[in-house]
Amino acid sequence: MTLVINLTPEEEIRLEAVAREEGMPVSEYARRLLIENLPVLNEAGQADADAIERSLQEYVGSLNFEPVDVGSNTEKYFGEIAIAKHRSRGVQE
Repeated sequence: MTLVINLTPEEEIRLEAVAREEGMPVSEYARRLLIENLPVLNEAGQADADAIERSLQEYVGSLNFEPVDVGSNTEKYFGEIAIAKHRSRGVQE
C-alpha cells in the first residue's frame, strides 16, 4: 500500500531531522512510526480501545522533537530549504 501524507513545512523538517538522527531514510522512519503505533486488534478484527489509548500515550511520551527557532529569518530559512530540495531533485532556480 502506498500512502500520501501532507505535512506542513515544519512537520517535514522535524521528520527529516529525526530520521537523519536515527540514520534512516525518511520514508523508512515514517513507516516505522506508523507500524509501531498501529492499534492492536481484538478477536473480531476491531481496534481495541484500551490498546489504542495505551499506544497513543506511549507514542506521545516517546516524542522528542525540539522546536526550530528561525526567529525573524523565517522566509530566508524556508527559502533555503526549498532551494536545496529543488537542487537535490535536479531543478534549476
